[in-house]
Amino acid sequence: ILTEIFSLCQDTTPIGVWDAENALMLHALPPRPFACVCRHWRSAVLSSPKLWAHWSIYLRVHPKNLSDNAEANVIFDAAHHFIEERLLRSGTATLDFEFKFEVGGYDESGRLLARLDALVSLLVAQQARWARASLSILNNGAWGDGPFAFGRRWTLIPAHMQNLRALSLSGHRYLKSLRPRSIADSSASSRALELLRIDFASLRNCKVWLSRYPQVRSFRAHVMQRGGDVDVGHMVLPALRSAHLTCHSTIGSGKGSAPMLALLLNSMTCGALERLTIQGRLSNWASIGALTSFLERSSPANLSTLILHKVAIGDILPCLERLPNVSSLHLCCDPPESSIVSALVGRALCPLLENLSLMDVEAPDEDFTRL
Repeated sequence: ILTEIFSLCQDTTPIGVWDAENALMLHALPPRPFACVCRHWRSAVLSSPKLWAHWSIYLRVHPKNLSDNAEANVIFDAAHHFIEERLLRSGTATLDFEFKFEVGGYDESGRLLARLDALVSLLVAQQARWARASLSILNNGAWGDGPFAFGRRWTLIPAHMQNLRALSLSGHRYLKSLRPRSIADSSASSRALELLRIDFASLRNCKVWLSRYPQVRSFRAHVMQRGGDVDVGHMVLPALRSAHLTCHSTIGSGKGSAPMLALLLNSMTCGALERLTIQGRLSNWASIGALTSFLERSSPANLSTLILHKVAIGDILPCLERLPNVSSLHLCCDPPESSIVSALVGRALCPLLENLSLMDVEAPDEDFTRL
């Protein structure tokens, strides 16, 4: 009962650390204070691995403490001790953590990147214990595209991550360092994955993750490159409810975002889809054709929210004909136009439509305001 009370007293709000004085907070976070009350409480805390298996920290290193790296080192030292202690005292318990790192100013020497690598190494070494894992890296131009744009190369092995419930890798292209390994004889997991988010991913990596976790419910990916290919066959994702796909507009091969989007859509069938967001120019017939085929093949009867970026009205009408139950429609038109209203009425499309937005802005993460 005592450990249950302790777990309820633990704050899930991310702890922000931005200077040396603030870094001391990490030494006073629950459940540490509970262990200082009496011998009985200390014994209860130290014998309860689950109390140490959940945490959320947000490190911010700004230009003011980059000059001599002294204060930055204090922040990293405190974070390293904090994570190391949590991993040790949590024993074999599954981990539920959020790690967010932000740096402002240019890290010319790469020393900050090396310290960040050390922290990420601690976490990656325990990937078999990850249940809900979130890593977010915001660099604000600290490493640019030079030799320090990426850290070490780690391999995440989906076949070993049997406890995984949610995974989010968001922010800077540094996260390209975290790559899934494709194992030919590994079977797909029957475990339902609540969330899978991958920023700055390759098309290959997306296929590896999705083929390993076909029961994923929410998938969000920022696809930057093809990254070779992997034969995973056609992926049927029967539990997928929400998909948010962003394809980079300038792929090194010169093919652009449309072919990349087409390759991804052509490899999936998602019959339970309720919300679909696509960011990336949809002015290419390959991508429009792939989207139309995807919707026809999937026949998502429950798809109620559709958000498309950079699309021509004439191209999207065949897609809308396959979505009679859409109630929220957000289109960033290229070029901007308002003829969609007359087109919808004239063709009797989307009879259940309640929300319509034609603003040329980035697709929102949440449902937009009823209009």
